[in-house]
Order: sequence, then structure tokens, then C-alpha cells
Amino acid sequence: MKQNVRMVRAAVLVAGMMAFSGIGYAQCKIAVVDMQEAVTTSNEGKAKAELFDARVAEWKGKIDKIQADIDTAQAKSKQSTLLSQTAMADLQKTIRDKGSELTRMQEDAQKDVEEYRDTLLSPVMKVADEVLRLAQTNAGW
Repeated sequence: MKQNVRMVRAAVLVAGMMAFSGIGYAQCKIAVVDMQEAVTTSNEGKAKAELFDARVAEWKGKIDKIQADIDTAQAKSKQSTLLSQTAMADLQKTIRDKGSELTRMQEDAQKDVEEYRDTLLSPVMKVADEVLRLAQTNAGW
């Protein structure tokens, strides 16, 4: 993934260099900044990553519990010769209900984790953006 991003950036850089030939090229200043990497490798970004990882682990625990319930019910249903039709119907209902619950929980987790990541990294991104603007100003861009 990082290699693809770097290849795209390199292609954009080369295209920009080709567009600015002669005198225009000599005056052109180009910088490539990987903001995501700058944010996630900063001290504040690393601290936020720990909070993010804890939130993901919390959701994973909930999802794993439901999946374990489904697996248990499926294992019991495979022993169908030992179960009454009522018990089998109850297991199948449990599997369907837990499957629906699992799907909803995965969707909720995805949404929550994305929003939480944005909430955590927003202040860090603002600081990184300020540093970038300051660097651009000092470089005369």
C-alpha cells in the first residue's frame, strides 16, 4: 500500500517537473509530505493510537463473543440426531438471531471506530497542518 502511494506521488512529482520546463522549472519548489505518517509517528499520534487500539479491542471482544455463541450453536446443531425438533429449531433461531446481531455489531463497530479515529486524530492533524503551513511560510511558498 505504502509503495503504491509512493509510486503515485513520484508520478505526480515527475509530471509536475515535466510541466515546468525551462525558467519556470528552475523557480518551482516541490515538497511531498506524508501527513498520515507524520501524524501517526508523532508522540501525540502514538498516544492516540493506543486509545484507538483499546477501542478496537473492545469491539473485537464483543464481536468474538457473538461469534463464539454462533459457533457453539452450530456445533450443537451438528449433533442433530441427539436433539429434538424443538431443540433444533431453537438452535437454528439462535444462529439466525446471533448472525443478525453479529452483522449489526460489525456495522456499528466500523462506524464507531472510524468516527473515534477521526475524533482522536483531528487535533493532531491540526497541529501537523500548522507545522506544514509554518514550514511553507518559512520556505517562501
